Amino acid sequence: MVEERSSSGRHAYLIIAHDKPRQLEILLSLLDDPRNDVYLHLDSRFAIEPDTLRGRVCRSSLFLVERSPVKWGRSSQVACELKLLAAATGRRAYEFYHLLSGADLPLHPQETVHRFFDAHRGEVFLSFASRVGKAERDRVALYHPFVGRGWKRQPLSEVMKLVLDVALEKLQSFLGVDRIPAGIEIKKGSNWFSIPDGLARDVVSHSEEIMRMCRYSKCADEVFLQTFVWNSKWREELFSLDVHPERPMEPIEPVEKSMRLIDWERGAPYVWTIEDYEELSSSEMMSIWMRMSASSTSLQRSSRSEHFLFARASCFASARCPR
Repeated sequence: MVEERSSSGRHAYLIIAHDKPRQLEILLSLLDDPRNDVYLHLDSRFAIEPDTLRGRVCRSSLFLVERSPVKWGRSSQVACELKLLAAATGRRAYEFYHLLSGADLPLHPQETVHRFFDAHRGEVFLSFASRVGKAERDRVALYHPFVGRGWKRQPLSEVMKLVLDVALEKLQSFLGVDRIPAGIEIKKGSNWFSIPDGLARDVVSHSEEIMRMCRYSKCADEVFLQTFVWNSKWREELFSLDVHPERPMEPIEPVEKSMRLIDWERGAPYVWTIEDYEELSSSEMMSIWMRMSASSTSLQRSSRSEHFLFARASCFASARCPR
């Protein structure tokens, strides 16, 4: 049951975590703000005691959703996102719903984050790839009962899954299999998002249809929401600046429209570490969240950067609430 229909500027943070417990503790402490509620999914294989996390949140409310195994590339990733959205929308209405990984950290303090989104109420922050080819479309057009993580440095079981998947793809293409409904245009991008209440509820109300499309799919978490938004009225609400507000001569990269600092040129994606401190401390407002390495040493607040967030330093620091 929804407790309140008015969002009153509150934000819901939806977190999917499967490892790095100390970094997750830091993330929770950095999101701790009376204007936020946190909905957390812990992978069922994640060796962590959930109650140890409650002490990291003093001013926000922390809600733990039912744990389940989330497997790379499988529909369980989509199911987990829908579960988090359903839990949050079922409790109250929020101004925005932000999906984060447990390995993400904010680049700006909550005051800056809320001020930015207050100026963009109702807009959809979601990245779209500039091009979607046959390979991306086949992720949901064909059936993928076997999904392997790749060829290199993988156990034989994963390599065999990939071999079977490739063979089955070729057979289905030859037979003309296509399970995408007529008139639906497939889109792709990063699965991390910041979306308003109306869209969140719209997605939850179509959960069964979404899961039907994503069952036996491959990496559909990077497809389902982009496709849903693009083929609905929400397409008109996409955050749509064409040029960078702080660098007018430069176009905005597609991934920047989700407000995530993601670097695909130096990694898959690149994981930021202490060595990147200077670059991160000068990050502009087009990036609010980033992926951080828990194995790096502490990040200290820089007096030269007023909005750089890592005030509580290390991914190994203690940030327990005072009692």
